[in-house]
Amino acid sequence: MAETLEACCRRARDTYVERISKVITSYPVIKSIPCPKCRQIIQIRMYGPESPGEAT
Repeated sequence: MAETLEACCRRARDTYVERISKVITSYPVIKSIPCPKCRQIIQIRMYGPESPGEAT
């Protein structure tokens, strides 16, 4: 059941994914972070190096 993210949440997720993809050497990365604006919890799962826009 996928939730639709607000624009602020998408920006926060994209920023976080970009930041961790530069420094992570061990996968998978499974995180839950709060949106800095609306405080909704954002689920981030990366199972390997990905191109931008593929993170869920």
